[in-house]
Amino acid sequence: MIENIIRWLLFTVIFSLSPVVFSCLLGSGTGFSGLNLAFMQVIQKGEILLLSVGLSGAAIGEMIGKERCEGAFQVLVVGISFLNVVLSIPFYIAAGYNFSSKIDPGLLYEMSLISYCCALSTGFLSTFLTSMSKQ
Repeated sequence: MIENIIRWLLFTVIFSLSPVVFSCLLGSGTGFSGLNLAFMQVIQKGEILLLSVGLSGAAIGEMIGKERCEGAFQVLVVGISFLNVVLSIPFYIAAGYNFSSKIDPGLLYEMSLISYCCALSTGFLSTFLTSMSKQ
């Protein structure tokens, strides 16, 4: 079980975040304030929303795949993941097509982080629950 969670964390989460991290580092120049500004700009461009959709889709696939976990947790994880995908797409479109003049950048930033945290949570839960059901 622990191996599956570590594999998910390393190959799914960390590898998927690497382009975002490098983008922040390259855009930051020097200093902490530059890094913070670059982080906010990358998040506001919607890049993290793409990761949220991917993580949520993986969680759905994990839960409804061959080795699934039955019960309320399956419905909860699949439902939250699906909702996350449906809500992330319009925000990504708004960020990508420069509708940000009509959308508050702070709202886009916050929704991106909330979406990513939800995707991480459901991804972790799906990996954990399917690992438990295999035992």
